[in-house]
Amino acid sequence: MPDLAIIVTKLADAKAAEERAKAARLRIEEELAAAIGVPESWTGSTTSDICGYKVTCARRDNVKIDVDELNAIAARDIEKTNGHSAIADALHVVFRWKPEIDKKGWDAAPDEVIKAFSAAITRTPGKISFSLKPKDKK
Repeated sequence: MPDLAIIVTKLADAKAAEERAKAARLRIEEELAAAIGVPESWTGSTTSDICGYKVTCARRDNVKIDVDELNAIAARDIEKTNGHSAIADALHVVFRWKPEIDKKGWDAAPDEVIKAFSAAITRTPGKISFSLKPKDKK
């Protein structure tokens, strides 16, 4: 029968090494982002060839949604329009009811809908990430 204490100790050591490696990787990624001049507010994706690697730098938005504010926006529009509200109707088209943005619905929504709901949404840049792939040798 295997010695559980040895296995658990090995697992704890491996997890500690993994955390150290992750912290080191994050520091190096921050250093690389600073070295290539990635602005704090930049989001998107870009790829460069550096030292024989295809280096992809990507950052997405973190999106937080104030559910109470969304419902208040819809209620105000219903009140303003005496019961029929395109804004309130769009509430279930541009958001999933967690709620989270349904990107296809949001992108296809009329400007008035996006403008109305924007007050309930906060966007902040997410963590930057990198991937490395050796360049194909031809």
